[in-house]
Amino acid sequence: MDKDLIKNMLRESLLSEKESENKSKEKEDSKEKEDDEQRSKWYTDVQNALDKSKNPTAPSQVGVMKASGVADDKKGINRSLWGKKLHRDKNDEGGVYEFSFDELAQIRAILGMR
Repeated sequence: MDKDLIKNMLRESLLSEKESENKSKEKEDSKEKEDDEQRSKWYTDVQNALDKSKNPTAPSQVGVMKASGVADDKKGINRSLWGKKLHRDKNDEGGVYEFSFDELAQIRAILGMR
C-alpha cells in the first residue's frame, strides 16, 4: 500500500473516533443539565411545601425528617443538617449542603407530590 493512503486512512479513523467522543460528551452534558433542572424544580417544590409563611398548614420539617427515616437526636445535629440541606446552605469549604435525588424523591413522596 501507498504511504499516503495509509496516512489518510488513519486520519479518517481518528477523526471519526473524535467525532464519536464529542457526540457522547454532548449527550452526557445535556443529561446533566436536565438532571440539574429537575433537581432545582424538585427543591423549589419541597421548599415551598414546607414554608410556613407561604403555606400556614405546611407539615413540620421535623415531622417530614422523621418520616424520611432520619432520627431526631438529642443534640439536634440531624435536624440541623436536614435544615441546611433543605435551605441549601453553604459549608465551610464553599460547597452546598443538598439532598440526593433519592432523598428528594422520598421527601416528595411523603409530602404527596408526584
